[in-house]
Amino acid sequence: MQSSANPPKAGRSLLVSASNDNTVRVWDVAAGTCATLDGHTHTVRSVAWAPDGGALASGSDDATVRVWEVGSGRCCATLTGHTGGVNSVAWSPSPGGALASGSDDHSVRLWHVPSGACRARLLGHTGYVCSVAWAPAGTTLASGSRDETLRLWDVASGRCSVTLAGHTGSVDSVAWSPDGRTLASASSDKTVRVWDVAGGSCCAKLTGHKDDVSSVAWSPDGAMLASASHDRTLRVWEVASGACCATLKEPSYYKFHTVAWCPNGTALASGAYKTVGVWDVATGSCSSTMTEHTSYVNCVAWSPRAEGKGKDKAAATAAAATATAAGATSRGLPVGDTEAGAVSVEHPNVHWEVLVNGKFRPYEAHVNAAIERGYLQYQHFIRRTHPCAPPREH
Repeated sequence: MQSSANPPKAGRSLLVSASNDNTVRVWDVAAGTCATLDGHTHTVRSVAWAPDGGALASGSDDATVRVWEVGSGRCCATLTGHTGGVNSVAWSPSPGGALASGSDDHSVRLWHVPSGACRARLLGHTGYVCSVAWAPAGTTLASGSRDETLRLWDVASGRCSVTLAGHTGSVDSVAWSPDGRTLASASSDKTVRVWDVAGGSCCAKLTGHKDDVSSVAWSPDGAMLASASHDRTLRVWEVASGACCATLKEPSYYKFHTVAWCPNGTALASGAYKTVGVWDVATGSCSSTMTEHTSYVNCVAWSPRAEGKGKDKAAATAAAATATAAGATSRGLPVGDTEAGAVSVEHPNVHWEVLVNGKFRPYEAHVNAAIERGYLQYQHFIRRTHPCAPPREH
């Protein structure tokens, strides 16, 4: 991977990373180049894309949030006010919405980026705030903390509406499902938890990692979760059953700090010591390794404009996909047994048999949503002795 003085062009397969080497790097995965954004004076813990892909925000142990223009690589704003390191940043999905940041000072701040003003301080956590994430509707913010809790904040009032407890270690990562009904969290207690937001309860506890789980990310269709752990593995989980469907590892990698799912669903990105990796979801193999960083990589994030399938098409089909999923859930799809003949889901183009925890389970809604969005989300779970088989065409 070659360094470049000029940032890669928006619209390509762009990936951004933040590191202990005090830098943010923007990677053009297809072209094999990167640009370095310098300005922070300490470890960069988090980085996030603006919804339109034209700007980046980064949070650092220097207690600042910086906003960068992607096209020029210029730092256009430095947001100050936190009295501790900034561990997480997240842009609101709403037009003109706030930029959120979570800090070692136990607070969450909401920023008006054009003016640089802090709109609100959200107080309630009794430990470092490790992660912040906006619900898709943009009205609720989730935060995870070393106080072992998650909090849901009503942004309009600035009040904590729900406190979710259950983890027995620091909550280091939180992520909303695409439909906004479910929240996932990763913890130093070695688990991933899935929370029913409406009910305020934990609906699944995913176990298998042997060390701290540092990051969690949803697949674009909301059917899968990916997790990154200090046990040097990435895991892919089927949310409906709680089964671990794949364990990804590279012998040369150190412990994983972060994972992100590509918007077109075909790849994962990971961050480890000096290394950004890109993984092929279908095969489970590491397809690209980028080693320009000189220390640990704490965060990776794909551009919302990532090549493959346009975000406009994804947005246009989101409502239909959600409706289809709701209908399938209400019907209660059956489960087929491996020995007694698999139950398959028929589609005009593809015959699907989804392997989950030793059984074949049909997920018609998920299959339909994946095809409507223009990509095949379950290629690595088609029935075969190896779980990475391609679909069988009729």
